[in-house]
This record gives sequence, structure tokens and C-alpha cells, in this order.
Amino acid sequence: MFGEPYKGVRVIAGATNINATQLDTASAATDGKRPIGVPSFIFNLGAEYDVPMVNGLTLTARWTHTGPQYLNTTNTLSIPTWDTVDLGGRYAAVLFGRPTTFRASVLNVANKSYWASTTGGYLTQGAPRTFLMLMTTDF
Repeated sequence: MFGEPYKGVRVIAGATNINATQLDTASAATDGKRPIGVPSFIFNLGAEYDVPMVNGLTLTARWTHTGPQYLNTTNTLSIPTWDTVDLGGRYAAVLFGRPTTFRASVLNVANKSYWASTTGGYLTQGAPRTFLMLMTTDF
């Protein structure tokens, strides 16, 4: 869902409950078990705030929550639930007569170590704290 509950405040959120089950695998050890790499629950919440004192400045935040995932078909190996928080901002202005936007973000602010996925039976390491800067302009 998404919306603007107050002028200058935008929120977007999504939730997924995944109840996946392996069927007809020809093995009692895997029938009825959860598939590899499918988290049981995913939740994302993002927000933007237009700073009223500085025209063109918007602050952003995002929280991502991903439930546990199994690494094997018998569900004896798994990775735990993980969360990350990202923060950032953007500034839109006119530079040399051209609309220009500057963006800066910090992903995984807490620098949390985590396994992001078990897709295909391989562990994928989550990204460490990452700083991003970007400038875009129209011409």
C-alpha cells in the first residue's frame, strides 16, 4: 500500500506471507517441506519527508524484514530472519538552467552481517554498509 498521510510525507509498505510447500517430490524426506530460498515472510516499509524549511530537500528511509529461508530440501539447514535499515536524501534544484537532482544514501546503516538468500542452494551474503551518491540532470 502507499499514500501521503500528511502533505509532504509519503509512505509505501508491502507484506508477503509465503506458505510454499514441496509436493510430489518422490521422497518422504522432502514432501511437505518448504522449498529452498523461499522466506516465510517479507515486509518492507519506506517513507519520504519533504523538508518544509528547504525547498527541494527530501529525506528517505526504508526498513526491510525478511523471514528465515531453508538451504536444503529436507529443511535441516537454514538462515535466520534479517532486517536492514537504509537512510538517504535527495535535493532537487535548477543548475545552469537544467533540472538537477542530487541523491545520497546509506544502505544497511547498522552494517549488519547477514545471509540475504539461499537461492539455488547457495548462500548469498548481504551487502555491508554502503554509501551511494548520485547526480542526475535533464538536458
